[in-house]
Amino acid sequence: MPIRPVRPTPPAPRGLRATALSTTACAVLAVGLLGSAATAAHASESAPATPAPAAAVAVAPAAEHPAITGAIAGVFDVPTGQPVVEGTRVSWTAHIVNNGDAALHGVHLNDPETGIPGVDAPGVDLPVGGTVDLTTETTVTAHDRQLGAVIIYRDVTGLSPEGTRVFQALNGGITIPGEHPHVVGDITGAFEDPAVTLGTTVKWSVPVTNDGDVPLHDVRLGDAGPGVDLAVHQKVELSVEKKVTQEDLDRGSVAIASEVTGLSPQGFRTVHGVKGALAITVRAAVPLEPSTTVEPAAPLEPSTTVEPAAPLEPATTVEPAAPLQSSTTVVPTAPVHPAGAVSPAAPVRSAGHQLAQTGADSVAALPAAGALLLAGAALALGAHQRRRPRRAE
Repeated sequence: MPIRPVRPTPPAPRGLRATALSTTACAVLAVGLLGSAATAAHASESAPATPAPAAAVAVAPAAEHPAITGAIAGVFDVPTGQPVVEGTRVSWTAHIVNNGDAALHGVHLNDPETGIPGVDAPGVDLPVGGTVDLTTETTVTAHDRQLGAVIIYRDVTGLSPEGTRVFQALNGGITIPGEHPHVVGDITGAFEDPAVTLGTTVKWSVPVTNDGDVPLHDVRLGDAGPGVDLAVHQKVELSVEKKVTQEDLDRGSVAIASEVTGLSPQGFRTVHGVKGALAITVRAAVPLEPSTTVEPAAPLEPSTTVEPAAPLEPATTVEPAAPLQSSTTVVPTAPVHPAGAVSPAAPVRSAGHQLAQTGADSVAALPAAGALLLAGAALALGAHQRRRPRRAE
């Protein structure tokens, strides 16, 4: 900090000159001390503080950083030219590198799904920067055939000198050469009759498409047959019929779970699962309108009732007439002969009388009307007999 100049003062008396000089010297000294203090303070702000010396401590060794990496690849164990089928063995090789700063021991492959270690267990030692090839194997499954490839998942693991376990997940795949049969399609259903009851037919249909790379034969839905042939990218509709059961009615829906299957030229079967469901709609019964109510036919009125003919009353029963009594027998009146007239011969009268008598006997077995008719005939015959002698004279 600059020191301001001090303006000179006129000489003072001797007694006072020493005092003035002392005052000036004090002022200069004070200004210098203040400037030194400000400079020191400014320097302390701009310069870092010097740490106080600490007590000496032991230096710990650097912590280990174990690490591991790798990749896995596989090959089919089949003769050249032979197709890969279900059950074919696949050999896998994992190339492992220790890229950490600590040596590893017990390095091996492990199946994460089953926890079963690979064929290389209990493992190998792997120094820092070292590499090793570990092997394992699998077999081709039906799922792999449908997928068209075999996929593998493995973990490689090891232990550091301090007991730290490290691992690295590995995954790999290999495409299955040759045929890749495959079909797709969704199933739908429809009731044959909207009014669903026990035994109603349900028709399930699947539009199936061959989206593989080979033609298929014997393509069918479930066990329904016969199967059909299906070229690559060709489409066909397959169907099957089922009946509604009591269990379906209780559940309120019908369901199906089936498979669409087909065979490739080399005999590989492709399988495509299908599932479907159909709700059963319960419809309330609609009451008949009064105008359309069906009523039974009206019964016949008593006046039109057909009844059997009434039997004849006893009062109207026709009974044979009672036989005429001898006192009521009709006898022809004896003719009145004039004087001197000759009487008919006895046989004629006897015959007429006998005829009348015979008629009287027959009257007993005839009805009243027949008896009267017979009596009239007898009278006519008697009159005829009386007239005959008169003509003879």
